[in-house]
Amino acid sequence: MSLYIKNIIIASGIAILSTFIISWEKISTRSGADISSQSLLINKAEINRYATQLNLQIPSSKKMQSMMYTIGDYSFQITQYTHNGIPFLYIENGHSTTKGETEKRYYLHHKKMIYFVENSIASYSNASFQLTRTYFKNNLPFITEQKSGSTLRALHQNTFIKVESNTIHHATDLARFEDALYRRNKFDLAFEGITACPNAKYLIFANDEINGYRAPVKIEGEDEFIRELTSNPLRYQGEKLDIDWRANADNELIYSKGKLSKN
Repeated sequence: MSLYIKNIIIASGIAILSTFIISWEKISTRSGADISSQSLLINKAEINRYATQLNLQIPSSKKMQSMMYTIGDYSFQITQYTHNGIPFLYIENGHSTTKGETEKRYYLHHKKMIYFVENSIASYSNASFQLTRTYFKNNLPFITEQKSGSTLRALHQNTFIKVESNTIHHATDLARFEDALYRRNKFDLAFEGITACPNAKYLIFANDEINGYRAPVKIEGEDEFIRELTSNPLRYQGEKLDIDWRANADNELIYSKGKLSKN
């Protein structure tokens, strides 16, 4: 079985991160506040309050998710939340067999970075849990803090310490997220084939780069299009497919319907 198929089987572990969102600082907030009402955020307390307001808006906001991409042993999915058509939060959920689980949250204010939070669960370190957060002014980081612990309880009990801002190019990340969501550039994947596992069958999409991105989509029921792909996979190899999919409870992508793309 290929490595990226193994990744999609274990990718359900990414859902663990949904329960590993660290509680925010206890700052009172106005329920239902307009997320664009603040024009200037100048300190940590204001940014924390703003991020809390954004979190409250998530259930009522428009949500868009990317395919589940793999590169090497890393599998990840991008989620975007928008309010009145304007993105205010991007989330990257990722899993690596060597590094563990990670969740990165990118909070925006007037289309600029205002706050970045990374929660990680390492698979190779005694300090298993780590939380890093960076605050921004004018799209530039002004403080980065970090804490870690061998357990989740220890993480909560420990205090943040200031660390050097890392070299994350957040603007590049946001552009990459848009490409992932809309399947553009390096994420413009073509049909590679169909891979069968003992208990499942997957459509595999890939680009033409060596060690490039791949994306599996699980087949649970066969329609005429899937039967055609299955009977003539080489005929359609390298073709762009226009498919619809849904995410199941384990965040696996499940094929709904498809056709050849006109692009």
